[in-house]
Amino acid sequence: MTIFPFSLCLFLSAVGGLKWKEFDDDRSRVALEHHIGMSKFCGLSLVVLVLCWSPYAALYLWPVAFGGAGAVNLYLSLAPPPAAAAAPLLNGLLALETVPRVRAALAWDPAAEEEEMPPELEGGTEPLLEVDT
Repeated sequence: MTIFPFSLCLFLSAVGGLKWKEFDDDRSRVALEHHIGMSKFCGLSLVVLVLCWSPYAALYLWPVAFGGAGAVNLYLSLAPPPAAAAAPLLNGLLALETVPRVRAALAWDPAAEEEEMPPELEGGTEPLLEVDT
């Protein structure tokens, strides 16, 4: 459980260190929007992980805290598997909502010859972020 506060601190420092820069070209702006979207996705997927898997923790800690295996209701033991199975679906929806490149890739039809590749799918390799240290 010590990884949760550590990863939360890393996420907050990464998001807090992002600064908008003045860009000469559209490609750098799009890449920075992608980095910001990925930072949001990482933070929200951590929240989804905790929310979806915490029913298992509650189910297994309930008998320890309140005594014996008979303390858990049979119907309550059926709740954690669907909650945990929802985690990949929710992560996919989060990626679709927060990452601009995912939305652009789903909207673009490469078979259509008259359509150009969206600028979100063209990758830049130059460093785009200034991080405060």
